[in-house]
Amino acid sequence: MKRNALFVSCAILSLVTAPLFAGPKGTVQVRPIESGSVTIDGKFDDWNLNSYTTVARQPLYPDALDQDSTDAYGDHLVWEIDRVAGFNGTFTDDFDPESPSEFGSSVYFGYDANFLYGLAVFIDDEPNGTRDPGGLSNFLNDGLEIFIDAKGDSTDPADEANFPNFDTDFDAEDFGVTSNADDFQLTVGLNEEFENGAEQHLERGGNTDIIKEGYLDIRNDLDLSSVGGADIAAQEFSDLGAAGARNPEVLADPGTTFTGYAIEWVVPFGLVDGFEPDHNMGFELFWRDVDDPDFPDPGFGGAGIMWTDWAQNETVPSDAELGTGLFHTANWGQLEFVTAGDPCDFDGNGTIDVADIDMLSAAVSSGAGEARYDINQDGVVDASDIAAYVEGACLNTYLGDANLDGQFDSTDFVVVFTAGEYEDAAAGNSTWATGDWNGDSEFNSSDFVAAFVGGGYEVGPRAAVAAVPEPTSLGLLAFALLGLLALRRR
Repeated sequence: MKRNALFVSCAILSLVTAPLFAGPKGTVQVRPIESGSVTIDGKFDDWNLNSYTTVARQPLYPDALDQDSTDAYGDHLVWEIDRVAGFNGTFTDDFDPESPSEFGSSVYFGYDANFLYGLAVFIDDEPNGTRDPGGLSNFLNDGLEIFIDAKGDSTDPADEANFPNFDTDFDAEDFGVTSNADDFQLTVGLNEEFENGAEQHLERGGNTDIIKEGYLDIRNDLDLSSVGGADIAAQEFSDLGAAGARNPEVLADPGTTFTGYAIEWVVPFGLVDGFEPDHNMGFELFWRDVDDPDFPDPGFGGAGIMWTDWAQNETVPSDAELGTGLFHTANWGQLEFVTAGDPCDFDGNGTIDVADIDMLSAAVSSGAGEARYDINQDGVVDASDIAAYVEGACLNTYLGDANLDGQFDSTDFVVVFTAGEYEDAAAGNSTWATGDWNGDSEFNSSDFVAAFVGGGYEVGPRAAVAAVPEPTSLGLLAFALLGLLALRRR
C-alpha cells in the first residue's frame, strides 16, 4: 500500500536524525471528521466504522519484538493474540477464552480542528471499573493506554532520567539527557464512580505546569464545551453485533452474541507543545484487561491486570542500547493525520484501490450510504454508483477488472474463481477482488451480468479502445465462463 508524501518525508527525516533506529514501528491513520458529528457518549453509531477497512497489523509475535520498524499500516488497530506481547508478567495463555466474549478490541482514531478523538470497542465478558474510586489509579481498571510523542521527533528513552515518569526539562538538564517534555501518556479506562462510566488522565507528563498530583484530570481542568463538556464516556453492550460493532470476531461469527463495552474520548490539541494535527506524531498503545481484581496474577506489576502491547514490547523500562521497551520512543509507531483529499480516495490513504471500492460496495449494501458515495449524483447510493466509480474518472476501467490492472480479461476470472466464493454458502462475504462487482456482497451470476453489460471483456484499457466488444468477444467470454464454472464445480 502506498503512503502519502508526508509519511515518506517523515520517514526520511527519522533516518537522518536517528541512524540507530529506522522506525516507525507501524503507522495508524487518523481520519478527519466533521466537527460536532461525533458525540462523546460511549456509543459508536455516529462513527462511520465501515470506512475503517485496513488493520495496522504487526507481524506474528515475536517477529516485531526486536525490529526497529515494521510495515504495519492501516486505519485502525485490532487486538490479536498472536500479534501482541504481554508484559508485567502477562502471557498469552492468560487469555485462554472461556466464552466468545473473553477479550478483543478494535481501536479507531479521528480528528477535527480542536480534538483528537478515540474509540475503543472491547469484546469482554467481565468489564471491570471497580478499582480506586478516587480516580488517580485509572490504569488499574479495564481500558487502554496511549503514549504520544507530540512533536514526532523523539529517538531516545523518554524515561531515562526519571523512570517511571517521563523526563521533564528540569530533569533533563540535571541528568544531561535529551528533553522529552512533549511526550506523554494517556490513561483511558472504565471507572464505575463516574456517571459516564469512564475517566482519562494524562499521566507522568513532561510539562510540569499541567500536572496535578502526577496526573491531569482533563475533565475538570479544561473547557470542553465544544463537545458538550464530556471528554470521555463508556457504554456496556449485551450484543455488540446488534449495536453495529465491526470487530473482526463479530463479523466472522454473526450468529454468536458478543458482549462488551466501548470507550469514547477526546483530547484537546495544544495540551502540550507540539500536540497539533499538522504533522505525524510518535505513538504506542497497550491494552488492559482486569478479570479478577483480587487475584495477584497474571500481571504482577498490578495485581490481576493482563497487559498486552501492540508494538510487541515485553518490558516497561527502556533499554537505551537495544532501543526496546514501552518508554523507548524509537520503538513506537506513529499517528498519521490524513487530510481530506481526492473524493475517490474514501479511506484517505493516498491510493485509489480495491479498499475504496469495497467501502463503496459496503455503502451500497447497507442501504444507508453517505452523500460522498453518491458518485453519479442521483440522490441514491446504489450499484450505478459502483459502475460510475469504476468506469469514470476514479478508476477508468471496467466492471469485472478484479485485480485493477486496467483491463477486464481472463486473468480476472482466475483471480475470482481462485478465491472460491462463487455462489458459496457464506452470506455477504464477497468483495470486489473475489467477484462482487455489483455491491451486494455476493459473487453470483448477477455480477457476470453487470460485467457483460459493461462491455469491457478483452478490449484492453478503457482509454485505448472502443467501449463495446465485438460479438465474437462476447462468445469467447461465455465460453470461458462455462469452462471456468465447470472446472470449479469439478
